[in-house]
Amino acid sequence: LVGASGSGRGEFAKRAGLAHGYHHLRVTDLLAEEARIGSADGVAIQRAIDLGRTAPVDATIRVIRKAIAASRSNKFLLDGYPRLVSDGFPGVHDQVFALEEQVGPVRAVVCLDA
Repeated sequence: LVGASGSGRGEFAKRAGLAHGYHHLRVTDLLAEEARIGSADGVAIQRAIDLGRTAPVDATIRVIRKAIAASRSNKFLLDGYPRLVSDGFPGVHDQVFALEEQVGPVRAVVCLDA
């Protein structure tokens, strides 16, 4: 689920979740929580945030996998992934390939415009 801030991603995720049984995972919140905890991935994520860069793909994928494992659902809406690209890398396609290789197939992408 991608789109600019204020495009309605959260509302879309809430409605789709209720109507079709998807679990809404806000990637921004997951990354912020990991940074707050201060794990090894959290430190790398916080460093990227402080530098205004995209969080490392491997760390982001591990955080997403952890959230999926902690859920009781088998259907997910990833809100805010792929992440905004800083300095041209990692590209959106790199992030999607990593997600599919390490988590599972992406069935659809919903892009919302403000």
